Amino acid sequence: MKTFVCAVVATLCVVGFVMAEDFTLQITKIDGDSVTGTKLAAKGGKGGKGKGEEYTGKLAKGVGIYKGKFDIDSKGFVKEGDDLGIAGLKAALKTSENGNITVDGKGLTSTDTLELCVKDGKPCAKLNGKDVDMDKVKIAGKAPLTTRVTTDDSGGITTVLITTGGFGGGKGKGGKGGGN
Repeated sequence: MKTFVCAVVATLCVVGFVMAEDFTLQITKIDGDSVTGTKLAAKGGKGGKGKGEEYTGKLAKGVGIYKGKFDIDSKGFVKEGDDLGIAGLKAALKTSENGNITVDGKGLTSTDTLELCVKDGKPCAKLNGKDVDMDKVKIAGKAPLTTRVTTDDSGGITTVLITTGGFGGGKGKGGKGGGN
């Protein structure tokens, strides 16, 4: 009986170290198939909101990278749309690092010129010389690329859901932007 109990305890200890995980990761760097960032603590977990531990993980072969949206029924993030691939993840990281400006829901290109001004005490905007309704101009500052990451039993990242920071302002509280 003693041997059986020891075997069960040893098995549980080993399984506990190699089990798959699902966690929030604020990505700060992508280098080849390696992703680095801050692994945030779960609600009520050690570290609290915005604090966490440094994490570096490898993207598994065939990793799925998707835009994520919050699903009220499942009370969690679910994938939305097609697989963006590693190129999509890198583009989202670049956007989050540089900030993002959209006019009427469309991102600006390198050839666009956006002028912001104040006329008669009211803000105004011109895109490529044409007046634009200021309500259609959304400016998102730099923000971390927040993702929801799933790993396999060996620790390889199998799924990445981009939840904020990589797609410009979304419809946060009050529809005023603030991530997707």
